[in-house]
Amino acid sequence: MNPYVNLLVAHLNAQSLASGQSSPASMVEYLREAYTNDHPIDTDEIRRSINQLDKIFDALPFNESNLLFNVTFQLCEQYEQAAFLEGFRAGAQLILELLE
Repeated sequence: MNPYVNLLVAHLNAQSLASGQSSPASMVEYLREAYTNDHPIDTDEIRRSINQLDKIFDALPFNESNLLFNVTFQLCEQYEQAAFLEGFRAGAQLILELLE
């Protein structure tokens, strides 16, 4: 069996979907979750942006601050997912073109 497939199978077995986390809708979503769990993004630029947002959140009343935080988090999550999926599609297209 392909060594990459062996690694994927081992990872899937180690990261049981029955661990209390919600089941992903697709295998690509599962790969995204696994990748982002193993490769968190925490750069200086992101920390600076979070610090800027914290000042805005602190200036708002509690309920509005929570609402803004939730919407901001959802937007970031959607962009992250879209970017990962687009990268995955681009990689698949590249493989198809190389195999032609």
